[in-house]
Amino acid sequence: MRSDRSIGRRQLSYSALLLGALIFGIVSGCSLKSPSAPSWEVVFNLPLLNQWFDITDLMDDEDFVLVGSDSIYAIDFEQTLEKIEIGDDITLDDLNESISQAIGAFTVPSAPPQSVTFRLDALYPPLAGLTGSFPIPAFSIPAGFQKDLPPFGGFSQVVIDTGTVTLSVTNSTGVDFTSLGIRLLDEGASNAEVVNIDVTATGTIVDGETRVVQKSLAGVTTGNDLLLEATGQTPGGVTDLDGTEGIDVVVTVGELRVSSATAEVSEIDFDFYPTIPITDSTRVQSALLSAGYLTLTLNNQLPISLDLTIELPNITDGAGSPVLLGLVASPGAPDSDSRDLAGHTLAPSDDGSGGKELALTINVHSSGSSGSQVTLSSTDSVSVQAAVTGLVVQEVTGVLDQTIISIPEESFELVEESGNLFDEVRKFELTDVDLELTIRHNIDFPANLQLSLIGEGGTPDPVQLNLVFDLDPSGFTPTDSGDTSAVTRVYTLTDLNETEANLLQFLNAFPTTIRSSGSASVGDGTYLGSVSSYSSFQADLYFSTPLQFNITELISIELDKEYSDEGLEMDEEGVEIQEVTLTYSISSTMGLPLTVHLMVAEDSSLVYTDPDVELVLAIRSTGEAAQDTVITLTRDQWDLLRQPFYTGVRIDIPPTGGTPFRLAKNDRLFTKAFATLRAIINPDDSGGGGGR
Repeated sequence: MRSDRSIGRRQLSYSALLLGALIFGIVSGCSLKSPSAPSWEVVFNLPLLNQWFDITDLMDDEDFVLVGSDSIYAIDFEQTLEKIEIGDDITLDDLNESISQAIGAFTVPSAPPQSVTFRLDALYPPLAGLTGSFPIPAFSIPAGFQKDLPPFGGFSQVVIDTGTVTLSVTNSTGVDFTSLGIRLLDEGASNAEVVNIDVTATGTIVDGETRVVQKSLAGVTTGNDLLLEATGQTPGGVTDLDGTEGIDVVVTVGELRVSSATAEVSEIDFDFYPTIPITDSTRVQSALLSAGYLTLTLNNQLPISLDLTIELPNITDGAGSPVLLGLVASPGAPDSDSRDLAGHTLAPSDDGSGGKELALTINVHSSGSSGSQVTLSSTDSVSVQAAVTGLVVQEVTGVLDQTIISIPEESFELVEESGNLFDEVRKFELTDVDLELTIRHNIDFPANLQLSLIGEGGTPDPVQLNLVFDLDPSGFTPTDSGDTSAVTRVYTLTDLNETEANLLQFLNAFPTTIRSSGSASVGDGTYLGSVSSYSSFQADLYFSTPLQFNITELISIELDKEYSDEGLEMDEEGVEIQEVTLTYSISSTMGLPLTVHLMVAEDSSLVYTDPDVELVLAIRSTGEAAQDTVITLTRDQWDLLRQPFYTGVRIDIPPTGGTPFRLAKNDRLFTKAFATLRAIINPDDSGGGGGR
C-alpha cells in the first residue's frame, strides 16, 4: 500500500499563531490599534489521509493474479505435472521357443562289392567230377538254388529311402542261357525277398558274355546277411569241363539314403528355416536394443555328434551383419551359445497374416558315426531351445497396441487460505475462464490422456474435474534426443471433452489444494509410429480466469490500520477553538458501486468494531467522485486527536445482481481526509484556548 499522508506531531503554538496573524494583518492592510491587543479568527487544515489504492492493494496474495494482454486482472494458476516416461512401459516380451527338426533321410556309406559263383556242376549235378568235352542237354536250374552272399559290413539293418543294387553277371558255363533270374533274399528275415532281377530281360545271355543289370532299392527293408537265388534254363550244348565253369555274380550296393538304419552313418549336412512368432504388444518393424540376451541351447539326443551354425537375419549388429551362433554337441551332451544384443537392431519378418516373426537359418552338420554302426531314424530330431530375454528398447518403430500408463498422483496448493482475497473470494461467482494445457511430448503414436483434478478445501469439498484429450501424431516428426521442447502442443478448452460450465463449477468452489492423477493410453493397434527410451510427455496446466465475476453477497474488505504515534496539540494560551470538522472524499475507476468507511479510534481493537469516528461515503458508478462529506466533531471527538490514534478504511462492495464486472490494471480508489480547525486568537486572553 502506498500513502502520501504523514501524520506527525503538530504543535499550534501561540507564537506561530501570532506570527500568522501579523502576516495576515500586513497583507490585508490593517493597522495595529493601541492600546488593546487584537483578536482574529484563523482556519487550519490538518491532512489525515491522502492516498491512492491500486487494485492489488485490495488483494492479499498478488502471486495469484496477473495482468493479461488486455490489462485485465486475472486469477492465474500454473502447474507443471510430473514428466511421464513411457520408454519403460513399451517393452518387448521375452521369447522362449523350442525348435525341432527331423533329420530326414540320411546316407550310409557304400560297401565293397560282394561276389558269388554258381558252379555249372552244381547247377547240373551229372557233370560233377567230370573233365573233358561233354555234351550238355537242356536243363533248368533247380528250384531254390541259393548261395550265401558275404555280409555287407557297412550296415546291419536299413530301411532304404533311395539307393541301387548293381549285378554284374558273367556266363562262363560254356552254354547259353535263354532265361536267367537272380533274387536277393534277406536271410535274417526268413529269406524275405529283397529284390528280383531278370538278367535276360533283354535277351539270351550267351557263353562268355557279361551283363550288368541295375535295380532300385527304394522302399526296401533289409539286413546285411543276403542270399542269392538263381533261376533259369538253357537249351544245352557242348562244353569243355575244367572245374571253373559257372555263372559269376558280383553284387554292388551303392550309397544308400535311408529313413532308418543300424549302420555306419555318413556325413550329414542339411538346412532348415524355423520361425519364432512375436506376440508382443508392439508389432515391431524395427527396434534398436539397448539391452537383451539371446541364448541357444542344443540338447543332443542323437547317437552322432552335431555341429550347428545358426544365423538370425532379423537381428543385426552395428555393421548390419546378422547374428551368427555356433553349437557343437557330442551324443547325449548339451551345448549353448549366447549373444549380448545391446546395440543390435531387431527387424522381424512379416508372417503373412499381419503378425511378426523372428526367422532363423540353421545348418546342421555331422561327420557321421566315424566307422561305427549306430541306430538312427529319419524322424529323429535336432532340438534347439531359443530364448530372447531382457530386451530393453532404445528406439522402436512398429504398430503399438493400446498400452495404459499410470500418471502418478500429485498434490499442490492453489492458494493459501488466508488474507482478504481468499476470505471474500467465496462471495464471487466467476463467469469466464481460460484453460490452457501445454503438452510437451515426443510420442509418435496416438495417445489419450485422462486427467482427474480433485479440489479440496473449497465449497463443495471435494470437487472433481475430469479432463480428457487426445494427442494426434499426424505430421509428427520425432526428435533424436530427449528434448521435447520442439514438439510442444497447446490444447485449449475446445480440445477437451469438458464444458466450460464444468470448469467454472470447479473453480467457483475455490479449492485451496488440488490433487491430480490419471492415466494415458498410447497406441491404437493400427498406427505405425516410433517410441524411444526417452519418449515422454509432460503437461503444463494453466488456468487464467479474468476477474470477471458476479458478486453474490456483500463483500467487505478491511485495509490495514494506520497508526498516528503522536496526537494533535490544538490548545495554546490565547487560542480559542471554535470548531473542528472532518472532511472526507473518495473517487473510483472501478466499474461497480461501493461504499467506503473511514474509522478513527483510540483503541486499535475497536477501529472496525466500535470506532470513535466513522465517515461513510458511497460511489454509485465508475469514475464518479463523491461529494465531500463534512462532519463537525464534538469536543470528545476532537479530544481524540490530541493523543495517538488509529485509522482504518473498510470498503464494502454490494451484490452485483447478476451483472458481471472486471478489474483492470489501472483501476484505483482515491481517498482523502483532513481535519479543519477554526479558532479565535486572543493574545491577552489568559484563559488559554478552552473554548467549546
